[in-house]
Amino acid sequence: MHVDLAADGGQSGLRMATVTSTDAGPVLGATVDVPGFAWTSGADPGAAQREAVSRAWHALGRPGPVRTLACGLSGLNLTGPHVTPLLQGLAEETGATRVVAAGDDVTTHAGALGGRPGVVLNAGTGVVCTSVDADGGLLRVDAWGYLLGDAGGGSWLGREGLRAALAGLDGRHQATELTDRAVTECGELRAFVHRVLASPTMVSDIAAFARQVVEAAESGDEVARGICERAVAELAATVTATVRRAHPAAAAATVPFTWTGSILTTTDTVRLPLLARLATDCPALAVYQPAGGGLHGAAFLATTEGTPHHAGGRELRTPV
Repeated sequence: MHVDLAADGGQSGLRMATVTSTDAGPVLGATVDVPGFAWTSGADPGAAQREAVSRAWHALGRPGPVRTLACGLSGLNLTGPHVTPLLQGLAEETGATRVVAAGDDVTTHAGALGGRPGVVLNAGTGVVCTSVDADGGLLRVDAWGYLLGDAGGGSWLGREGLRAALAGLDGRHQATELTDRAVTECGELRAFVHRVLASPTMVSDIAAFARQVVEAAESGDEVARGICERAVAELAATVTATVRRAHPAAAAATVPFTWTGSILTTTDTVRLPLLARLATDCPALAVYQPAGGGLHGAAFLATTEGTPHHAGGRELRTPV
């Protein structure tokens, strides 16, 4: 019996699962979680991505023979020189006769809307809003990374929260409970800053503080609440720009929309104000609850062919 596999991940972690195709859609089987992938400047991102996928396959018990391996990978550059060696390496490693690779924005979109066209906002460590239309047209907004973009996401919230905590400690700006939370969470703050800036997991380390920002906002801290309000404004601007560019003539309530990512799925603090704002700022949206996550989207790619989402990825087939 052959095995189909789905994998989806980024810097914070990677998940892999076996997949069964049913009349109701793909069903996930045994699932493992392994560390994600990061690379330094000048390093081969494809090698880091391949290593993480390989690690997951081994953690899953090396199931096979593998028919299709579909991967959604953060930071995947489909036009770069690393993609073909990545696909070939994964085929050689697992013995898969078909390897599909796409950015995790594509798999997240497919999972969240169940393979339908529309718009999906993914706000986890980073931020990307993705539109896929029925003809395979793909538009991404933001996804510029923690230094230049990802506005309103986990790394942004964590960074703004830590900035406020340090400013409060110095007395440069308004006092905030974020300072005490930062000391509790991170230890002595000057030592933490030196440590985190040299860490290969800097982005996820800083993004981890987003939870403290949200909790402080929920407890009434004005500074944290202001940060969350700015996050809502940034995310609303990202969604509105996506719809304006990808669906400029859409009538009211005609563009399917949903969300995913920890900033929007684990708390109401950002999601509910965002949805309220979008109802005014972007009336073209028809709002749906998310159908699944990125791993479900990778499973969709593994068990289907020729969909609009496949147009946003790359595929390699090897002789049987």
